[in-house]
Amino acid sequence: MVLPNEPDFDWGPVSRLPSVETLGTFVLPLGAQPQLDIGPFDDFGFPAGNAKQNVTIDRPILRSGRIPDTNNALEALGTVGFIKKYGEFVTVRLPTAAQIGPDTRPDNRRAAATFRVAGTAG
Repeated sequence: MVLPNEPDFDWGPVSRLPSVETLGTFVLPLGAQPQLDIGPFDDFGFPAGNAKQNVTIDRPILRSGRIPDTNNALEALGTVGFIKKYGEFVTVRLPTAAQIGPDTRPDNRRAAATFRVAGTAG
């Protein structure tokens, strides 16, 4: 696994290695984190950086519903426990451009996006 903890990390050289058949990427949020109405963002791991990560590389075992549409950024996958505790829709408050940096704190005046859990994995 490659840890892309440098700004503007270039996955190109990694994807061109002879032993790499497919490449799934993930995002390392820097600075202000998205804020979920249900709890801290840190509890949810690294978000996928491309469509291959959660479909080809780390393909989940589906219990119900379907794999989220990779063309719809507002669809997500949850566990049965997650759905029971939080429901099918999750609202995320996104950091503003001014908040992205090491010395910023989130507030409630940020843009929000609501994600729908398309399927459950187990």
